[in-house]
Amino acid sequence: MLKANCFTGLHVQYGKGVAPKHLKSQPGFEVVLFDYKKTGWKEEMADAGLVIGHAGAGTILDSLEASKPILVVANDLLMSQHQAEIANVMQSLGHLFSSTPARLMNDLPRLMADLSNLKTFPKTETSAFATELSKFLTNDNNPKFITRSVSKRRSLRVAHR
Repeated sequence: MLKANCFTGLHVQYGKGVAPKHLKSQPGFEVVLFDYKKTGWKEEMADAGLVIGHAGAGTILDSLEASKPILVVANDLLMSQHQAEIANVMQSLGHLFSSTPARLMNDLPRLMADLSNLKTFPKTETSAFATELSKFLTNDNNPKFITRSVSKRRSLRVAHR
């Protein structure tokens, strides 16, 4: 199905599990398997045309911040259902598609056809957090930079650009 939708390869991070033996490269379609990438994850994400991953917050945010379409597969066997909860919220906002392991193969054709309908995730403004934290720590409404000693070896630094 991926090759039929003009994808030229599949890179699979399988984590602590066993490498899938049934996934093999074919002419015009390269399969790359790896357990974890300690470095190069951002580059891997930048080269992706589509991310299919678990519904962990880190995976979702990395994909969305890289402006990559993402299909998340929530582990519906987890007792807390936290993956399904974040997936459902982000899907309701139009930023991703969500499925479960049991539904994935049935959902995939429809989701592949609708990829262009996903909304772009807004760029985050990380300096807003630093500004608010600095205001709280200094009681100053116009902070530039603060350093507060926490111990002899550590200090809290909040920079505002």
